Amino acid sequence: MSGYFDHYSAKGNHLLSELAAELGERDNIPRAARVLRCTLHTLRRCLSIEESLHFISQLPLIIKGVYVDGWKVSHKERIKTWDEFLLDLFDADGAPAGSDFEDRESAAIAVAAVLRVLMAHVSAGEMSDIIAQLPAQLKSALLALMTNDF
Repeated sequence: MSGYFDHYSAKGNHLLSELAAELGERDNIPRAARVLRCTLHTLRRCLSIEESLHFISQLPLIIKGVYVDGWKVSHKERIKTWDEFLLDLFDADGAPAGSDFEDRESAAIAVAAVLRVLMAHVSAGEMSDIIAQLPAQLKSALLALMTNDF
C-alpha cells in the first residue's frame, strides 16, 4: 500500500542522494542529511524571514520541514562573517560535527556541496536574492564556494 506522502518523501530522498554523491559518499545518506540540516539551519540565520520563505517555497516539501524544524523566528541575531557561519554550522551539527567536518576546509567543501545541490533545485534568481542579502564578508565567502574558488 502506497502512502499519501510517498511522493514528497521520494523528492526529499532524491535531494539527499544528490548531496551524498556531491559529498563523494553515495552510500552515506545519514551524513548528507546532517550536513544538509545544519547548513540550512545556519543559512536561515543569515536571511530575513521573508527571504527564507521565498527560498523554501522552491524546495521539496520534506526539505522545507528540515529548514523550519526548531526555527525561532523571533531570534534576530544574524550571522555576518564566514567564521560565524562555521561556528554556527558546527554547533548546529552537534555531536557528529567532529566526524562530519574534520576541519574548516572540509566544512567549506561540504557547504559548497550543499550550495551546488540547492542551486539545482532553486531558481538562479532566488539564489541571487539570497546572496544579495548577505553581509559583504559572508557574501564573498559563499560566492567563492559556489564558484569552487576556495
